[in-house]
Amino acid sequence: MDIGSRIAKLREQKGINQTALSKKIGVEPPTISQYESNKREPRLDVLVEIAQALNTTAGFLITGDTEWTESKLYKKALDKYGFSSQIIMLAEECGELVQAISKLYRKGNPNPVYEEIADVQIMIEQVIQHYGEVGREQVHKYRQKKLARLEKMIEGMS
Repeated sequence: MDIGSRIAKLREQKGINQTALSKKIGVEPPTISQYESNKREPRLDVLVEIAQALNTTAGFLITGDTEWTESKLYKKALDKYGFSSQIIMLAEECGELVQAISKLYRKGNPNPVYEEIADVQIMIEQVIQHYGEVGREQVHKYRQKKLARLEKMIEGMS
C-alpha cells in the first residue's frame, strides 16, 4: 500500500470526506484527491498535518509501519530529498518564521508563528541527524554556551 492509499483508507475509516480533510489542513479539496491517487506527493509539513488530522503519524502514512519514529522520518526525508535540498528548505522555513513573527506584531495572531516554529524545528532536526551523534554533541555544546551567555546577560540586567 502507498501513501495515497493509506491517506484514503484512514480518512474513510474516520468518516471524513476529502473536503473536510482539506479544510482541516488548509489545502484545496482537489489536492487531497491528488494525494490519494498518487498524482501528487504531499510535502513533509503537509504530511504531518494530514497525519495529525487522521490521528496517526507521518511515518505510518509513508511506510505503514506503526513503530515509525521521528528519527526514521528525518532519515527518509534526507534520503529522498538530499541534504543540500533540506538546507535550502531550512533557510526558507527560517525566512517564513521571521515573516510570521513580523505579522504577529501587526495582527496579533500567534498561530502562524507556532506553525513556522514547528517547521523550523523539523528541518533543524534533519540537519542535526545528517551530522550524526558528533553533530548532536556539537549542537548541545554550543547550546550550553549560548544558554550560559543568556543567563549572564539576564543577571547583568537585574
